[in-house]
Amino acid sequence: MTLCSRQFLLLLVFVSTSTFADELADRIAAVPNPRTTGGWVSDPSQVLATRTDAINHLISDHEKETTDEIAVVVLPSIGQLVPKEFATALFNSWKIGKAKKNNGVLVLHILDQRRIEIETGYGQEGALPDVKCKWILDEVVVPYFKKGSFADGHYEGVRAILRALKDPDIKHDDLIAGTETTPGDSIQELPKIPERDEITIKNMAPVQKSIYDGTATKLLSAGGGGLFVLGYLLYWLFGLGKDPYKKYKLFETLGFPFHYGAALAFGGASTAFEYGKTETFWSGIPVLLVASGLIAWLRGRKLKALRDEPRVCECGKTMRRLSEEEDDSYLQRGNVVEEKIRSMDYDVWVCECGKHRIEAYSGDSPADKCEKCGFKTYQVASTTTIRAATTTSEGLREIVYLCANCKHTETVRETIPKVSPPSSSSGSSSSSSGGSWGGGSSGGGGAGSSY
Repeated sequence: MTLCSRQFLLLLVFVSTSTFADELADRIAAVPNPRTTGGWVSDPSQVLATRTDAINHLISDHEKETTDEIAVVVLPSIGQLVPKEFATALFNSWKIGKAKKNNGVLVLHILDQRRIEIETGYGQEGALPDVKCKWILDEVVVPYFKKGSFADGHYEGVRAILRALKDPDIKHDDLIAGTETTPGDSIQELPKIPERDEITIKNMAPVQKSIYDGTATKLLSAGGGGLFVLGYLLYWLFGLGKDPYKKYKLFETLGFPFHYGAALAFGGASTAFEYGKTETFWSGIPVLLVASGLIAWLRGRKLKALRDEPRVCECGKTMRRLSEEEDDSYLQRGNVVEEKIRSMDYDVWVCECGKHRIEAYSGDSPADKCEKCGFKTYQVASTTTIRAATTTSEGLREIVYLCANCKHTETVRETIPKVSPPSSSSGSSSSSSGGSWGGGSSGGGGAGSSY
């Protein structure tokens, strides 16, 4: 795979990852933080309205006794994001639990995915290991949800979590027993989930909106198709009658828009099709990446075939390509050095009539052209830090460039930017009161259940 192919794939990964990260950040920012009002329950759709006060009292009383922090979040939708990943990100964004104890717990319920997750901080994994979280969800909470008792299900789930936190050695039967209510006694109607999660989309950046309304995928497909057609026509037009080496150079130049235009057209079309059927687009991104990788491989095969195609001499006879050892006698010393450091590669073809031709190809270890000898043999020989950068002052480094051919040397001094100061978090081991969480972090533990 050529350097530009790898760069293109990395760009695609970066764009898809950035888009995913932007959506995740936007959706987390849109979740109401209950600590701003002194509560623990974030339920914008008011599904738990009949039990919100009771749940808040349970958690507040427990937090005063132990400093444990428990968040209960009920959201209509998080789009196509994964609930477990969202729970971890939300936990760490809010910093649930006290900083030194990491004693936070998050209960996340996604209504349209019919999914509930328990996420635990490092300090709670002893009292709330994954298996106990699973017991609580499957044997306490989910039976209520299946009967439509969502408020009671969350209330009983929190009570079970508190039993586990107060008694780390609690057994299975004691953990799931002791409910105060019966599934089905109190039923809540779930809110209608907008097909396109209109509130979140309204807050999206223009680029993200263009993805969700289909504009970006259509432009991607049309633009890619245009590049493919343009590259094909140019290669066909300018490649007529050319020998393999000239075709190689032409294809090397046009192959990028030609092949990756096809990948973009295919990926864009598949993404647009998926979005039209399901209003999601994430699976189109790996399709695009796979297509790009496959076409990069095919492009490499085509280039190799052109390079290996026998050359025909002016006399009409077929030429022979020399081996790497044989062709050195036809090359200048600088060319041999270029091959040695892999900045360039050369093929030498000879004919029985005595004529020969030399063809130059880019190597996979880039070097600059030396201003003294003119060969691509100018590289960084060493880098030395003279003065390290700090948060208050810039640093200084010395870079030595050396030509591997003529030994021309140049020393350059370069400024090192200041070091960004680390962000600080003000965690507290005291009781949290209206405004913020304690500075904890997720341990990645917990469990999830669907219903």
